[in-house]
Amino acid sequence: MSEYNTPRAVRVLKIAFTLALVYLACWFASYCLVMGHDFRYVSSYFRLGWSGGLEIPAGIQLLALSATAVIGVTWWGVNMWKRGARRSNPA
Repeated sequence: MSEYNTPRAVRVLKIAFTLALVYLACWFASYCLVMGHDFRYVSSYFRLGWSGGLEIPAGIQLLALSATAVIGVTWWGVNMWKRGARRSNPA
C-alpha cells in the first residue's frame, strides 16, 4: 500500500506514535547526559518534569523537548525535500 493510499488518520497516528517514541528516547538520553548512570530517579524525574518539578527535572525536560524539536523539524524538512524531488521528477 502506497503512502498516498493510506487514510489520513492512520498517517497522523503513525507520526504521533513516532514522535512520542523519539521524545522518550531523547528524554532518556538527556537524563543520562545530566545524571550519568544513576537510574534511581528516572520515574520521579520524568513525573516531576511534567508536573512542574525542580531544576534538574526541568533541565532534563528542556533538553529532551529541544532535541525532539530539532529531530522533528529535520525529519519534516527531509520529507518535504523528498516529496518535492518526487513531484518534479516523476518516473
